[in-house]
Amino acid sequence: MGRRTGLIREKLIKITALPKSSLATMEARIGYTKPVRREDVLMKLKYEPLEDYLKKERSSRRAVNLSFAEIETIIGSSLPRSAYTYREWWSNQTDVSNRPQAKAWIQAGYGVDGVQQQRNAGTVRFIIRER
Repeated sequence: MGRRTGLIREKLIKITALPKSSLATMEARIGYTKPVRREDVLMKLKYEPLEDYLKKERSSRRAVNLSFAEIETIIGSSLPRSAYTYREWWSNQTDVSNRPQAKAWIQAGYGVDGVQQQRNAGTVRFIIRER
C-alpha cells in the first residue's frame, strides 16, 4: 500500500503542475463534458486508492470496517472536515458525478452501511451492494 500511495501522490503532484490548457485534455479520462478545473481532477484522483483497496477486499470480505485514520492512510490525505461532521458525506448516492468519495466505494461494489463520526475514532462500515 505504501508504494501505491506514493504513486498517487506523485500523480497528484504532476497534475497540479500542469498548465490549465493541459487539464482540458483530461476530460475524457475523468468523465467530464464541461471545462475541467484543477480542483475537480485532484478530487477525483484523491479517492482512487480507496476504490482500489475495496476492490481487492471484495473477493474475501463481504463487510469492511475502516477507521477514518485508516482511510486517510489509504488515500494518502486527510478526509475533509465534512466527513467528520456530516452524515450525508457518507451517503450512497445514485448520481456520483459530484461525489468522488461515493463513486470510489460504489465502483468497488460496496455501500456504506454505518458511520460513527468521532474526530479521533471515527469509523465506517462498507458492505457489498446487491446489484
